Amino acid sequence: RCPVTCSERRAGGLSTVDASHLESLASGGRMPARRAIMVLATKQHTGKTSVSLALIQTARKLLAPSGGTVGYMKPVGQQWVTVEEGGEQIRVDKDAAVAHHYFKLQERLRLSDVSPIVIGRGHTKAFLDGEMPSLAAEAFEARLTSAFGAISAASDFVVVEGTGHSGVGAVLGWNNARVAAALGVEVVLVANGGVGSTFDELSLNVAACRAEKAAIAGIIINKCAPSKVAEVTTYLQKAADRFGWGVPVLACVPYGDDLDKPSVSDLVHLFEGGFSKERYVPSESASSLASMSNLGKRRDLKHTAAAVYATALRYAAGYGGLRASGGGGGSSGGSSSRSDGGGAKGGGNSSVLLAGECLRQRRFERYELVTESLERFTEKLAAEAEAEGAPGGGEGDAAGGVCYVTHVSRTDIIRAVLGPRRGGRPGRARPFGLIIAGSPKHRMAPIVATAARALASDTPVLRSYMPMAQTLAAIKDLTPKMQADDDVRVRQVIDLYAPHLEGAISHLLRDD
Repeated sequence: RCPVTCSERRAGGLSTVDASHLESLASGGRMPARRAIMVLATKQHTGKTSVSLALIQTARKLLAPSGGTVGYMKPVGQQWVTVEEGGEQIRVDKDAAVAHHYFKLQERLRLSDVSPIVIGRGHTKAFLDGEMPSLAAEAFEARLTSAFGAISAASDFVVVEGTGHSGVGAVLGWNNARVAAALGVEVVLVANGGVGSTFDELSLNVAACRAEKAAIAGIIINKCAPSKVAEVTTYLQKAADRFGWGVPVLACVPYGDDLDKPSVSDLVHLFEGGFSKERYVPSESASSLASMSNLGKRRDLKHTAAAVYATALRYAAGYGGLRASGGGGGSSGGSSSRSDGGGAKGGGNSSVLLAGECLRQRRFERYELVTESLERFTEKLAAEAEAEGAPGGGEGDAAGGVCYVTHVSRTDIIRAVLGPRRGGRPGRARPFGLIIAGSPKHRMAPIVATAARALASDTPVLRSYMPMAQTLAAIKDLTPKMQADDDVRVRQVIDLYAPHLEGAISHLLRDD
């Protein structure tokens, strides 16, 4: 059923009915008749997880006065982390780990139910070869419905998050639309701001849902230009009405620029291997290269070195890499070995974050490759310091300043960045960071590690084991994702989204 008439939506904001419903929920009204929704994207990187988390937060706020509880489920995951549950190490979807941790769902829900099925690398081929009985239709459906039943029994309302767009999972016979239909859950589609191309993407997903007989509760537009919110909402609703969808545009969330800039924490995660992968171990790459060299095959050495570089890049970009001996998978796996003189004080055993542990939330306006002479770079540093206006070095740092990328052999440049600051306003944190790039065969000078340790709370310093150009390419292609140990970023995302979704959750919870 359509939770809001098109005329109500076109009027903009909350209608009288919506406002009274919000007030009823907030003052302890009845529990919602709609017990769950499933959030699906129209394509990759639309902000589906951000919307899902904000919907959870908003629903919790509205249902709390009447004692209502909100659950979460990610039926099928692809990118996983390793966690402990019941004394065992299990793989769960990365987004499920974030929601489970941030909302403290462990008090009511088992993580193995929140993330019941994880499709890892090679599982699709194994399934098609008949070697994955756990993914056969009956077993697949039984696991889904069992987990959803457990979560529904412990929750008054459940936000189910799909994996990608409506068609993801089709090769297994279980695309997202079919999962929604099997669970009896209505779909909320999340699309990026726009009109023509956005409607095209929505059309494909609406067709996929209808093919599986999955009902659609509404549409949420995300990452819209602030000046276009009203226009986009109006015209997308007109288009949906014109083609008889009977589906309301529930909300339009303006673009949050800073949230798309990777934080220092995102860079650490990138350089350590990403989700679903063992961490990149620089010492292992170095020893592999050395062992190849010892074979005396000089012609093959060039290709071996290229392969090591390519492996490092693939690993940092999240596409695989060298296995860590005895290391665990995912972002919660074991720490990397040190190869460049150890981490900075407060930086643990990481060989990636050398300094700036307390600045993990800092984001940079730009990344700049340093290849010039020391004299010219020193002049640039002085100009940056004079014009600095970056935020202070606290936990909630916003975007600001520049992050320099230089080769590990440029000790002169590295010392200039890490040395005493010249100019600038006293008492301000440095408005820049430093990424030291280069193959594991290039070791940092001991004085660099010493200088980094001395700046543990002043400047973020990271080590990338890729060449400089590939390091910049990997950063450019990086789409920051929330992590279970990054409560600050999760809170920032929710704070941005939640105010724009109160009307949407009101419609989704309404019981008339």
